[in-house]
Amino acid sequence: MTFDRTLPDVILDESAEDYTNILENLGCEEEFEIHTGLENCPVACDVLLASAPLAEEFLRTGRSARWIQSTWAGNAKLIPLLKGTDTVLTGIKGVFGPLIAEYVFSYILPEIRDTKRSAQAQQQRKWDYFEPASLQGKVFVFVGTGSIGAHVASVAKMFGMITIGVSRSGTGQEGFDQVYRTDQLRHSVELADYILLSVPETPASFHLVGKDTLAAVKPGATLFNVGRGSTLDVAAVVDSLGKGVLSSAVLDVFEEEPLPVGSPLWHTQNLIITPHIAAVSSPDAIAKKFMNNLMRYRRGDELIDVIDPAIGY
Repeated sequence: MTFDRTLPDVILDESAEDYTNILENLGCEEEFEIHTGLENCPVACDVLLASAPLAEEFLRTGRSARWIQSTWAGNAKLIPLLKGTDTVLTGIKGVFGPLIAEYVFSYILPEIRDTKRSAQAQQQRKWDYFEPASLQGKVFVFVGTGSIGAHVASVAKMFGMITIGVSRSGTGQEGFDQVYRTDQLRHSVELADYILLSVPETPASFHLVGKDTLAAVKPGATLFNVGRGSTLDVAAVVDSLGKGVLSSAVLDVFEEEPLPVGSPLWHTQNLIITPHIAAVSSPDAIAKKFMNNLMRYRRGDELIDVIDPAIGY
């Protein structure tokens, strides 16, 4: 892929100034036009470092870029605008895995070690000896075996857990004891003590996990959704929790955000809601990935984390 020196390079992001400073500290000598909105933004550019919503707005107004580096993990609304164009879009795989792992295990470990019981005993000055449960031998099913699922699976393996992946192809992958195809999802969740959803938003993933899937869940399982809200039928989750099939659910993403005040989810027992904070984008980490790709771009090398508009990731 060749670049066009006659076109400007643009940073279009709410944190544009931060990105500029970080890139300068990394030794980047490129000159960028800096914008936090479309006002005065050029109609065409060579390189565009942008948040997904601003990049979407950029394209919808008839503007163009040869290469867009998104600063967001979710690019579902941006991707359809690239079909039939020569624009290359790259994502930020590999940035969020450690943060998601921290999020997931921050909920699992206090429960498995019953830290609440020990804290209560301490307040009562009570020597309450008990044998905590263990994660060893527990089954963790990962619906989505990309960089996020793979990283969390690697952490699960360190705790001695059995890791099962679910992907479109069902191809074996390092870090997973077994990988099933998506059409084998029901069978995979029959085995699960924990389930993590981390699939991208595509037409095929809409309500991928719904009533039929949750009906097959091993009783007592815990469900996490850190991918996209559209992957999960939350009405089915509420039903499953009410019937005691799922013991708990931790949801960080929703089809409508912010979650409406009137949503029944706020009052659902054994459901934990977090406001899309499982992995907050860090300009430092994203700038480093962009810097690496920028050097590849200038050399004419293949870019990393290119998103295929045909499949959505």
